[in-house]
Amino acid sequence: MQEVKVTPVVFTGKASEYFGVWIVNLLLSIITLGVYSAWAKVRRKKYFYQHTFIDGVAFDYHASPIAILKGRMLALALFILYSLSGQIAPVLSVVFPLLLTIFLPWIIVRSLTFNARNSSYRGLRFDFNGSLKDAWRYYILLPLLLVFTLGLLYPFIAHGRNRFIMQGHRFGLSQVQSDFSLGSFYKVYLQALAILILVGLTVVGLGSVLLTVAGMHIDFNNPSFIWPLILGYTLSITMAAAFLRSRVLNLVWKGSRIDQISFDSNLSARGLIWLYVTNLLALIFSLGLLAPWAHVRTARYHAERLALVGATDFEQFVGEKKAEVKAAGEEIGEMFDIDVAFG
Repeated sequence: MQEVKVTPVVFTGKASEYFGVWIVNLLLSIITLGVYSAWAKVRRKKYFYQHTFIDGVAFDYHASPIAILKGRMLALALFILYSLSGQIAPVLSVVFPLLLTIFLPWIIVRSLTFNARNSSYRGLRFDFNGSLKDAWRYYILLPLLLVFTLGLLYPFIAHGRNRFIMQGHRFGLSQVQSDFSLGSFYKVYLQALAILILVGLTVVGLGSVLLTVAGMHIDFNNPSFIWPLILGYTLSITMAAAFLRSRVLNLVWKGSRIDQISFDSNLSARGLIWLYVTNLLALIFSLGLLAPWAHVRTARYHAERLALVGATDFEQFVGEKKAEVKAAGEEIGEMFDIDVAFG
């Protein structure tokens, strides 16, 4: 039986190196009142792309800082208009969010297309050709039904969104194919909900017992009783989120392929919890100066847990010239905190 080839993804970035990129980006962005942030974004992405290797070859990022700056200026203008809309005319405070919602699918598709077309491997560009129709379905129409289904529709929406994002991507002319099942998504989300409830109740229960043993009466107005509630909420959210993200990413990668190449992902909830907690503590106690260290170790952890399975004959992939995509969609999405990601 022929052995299946497994090619790991390797990240070679170092915190000491990235700190230089990060601190220069931060200082120049402050000095230029944010103008340099467009160049900072390109430098940051280039660093992580160019330190991520498959089969000894790194990725690359090609976005123009000028294009990002133009998109950012447009996004800022819209954000200012949105912030002042209520003062200009009360009706605008309702109209503006409605318009943003209407254009949300376009923003999502343009953002994904911009990022894909400015990413390359072995000189061949990626692309995204997901449809506005699917973006409308999974980001606008179906979420409106969540209230009527008591949230039970959300795993179905998450499944559709992940298929939309993954299957919309191409490497050259080769389309990504995905076949992760809907049932597996419901199973993962139900398990995450169980973790959320059980951990929260356990921590709150233990805290209540300890306070009672200490001779303190349960009183929601007493700060000593509030702490177990806060701790229980934080721990349950962190553990459920880590479990959910690790399982969903594993499902998405393992259920996707591009031509003869499939993927293997073995993220663990325990590893992500440790990553989240230690990163947070490092940022708090260093007053943010260890942010580069947190970014690098996060990128390394995700890379170490991902691999390509199958013959990596990249000579078979071919591409075509694509028109440049404006950065407005991506920058508007960032400005209004629109998250386009797996999960």
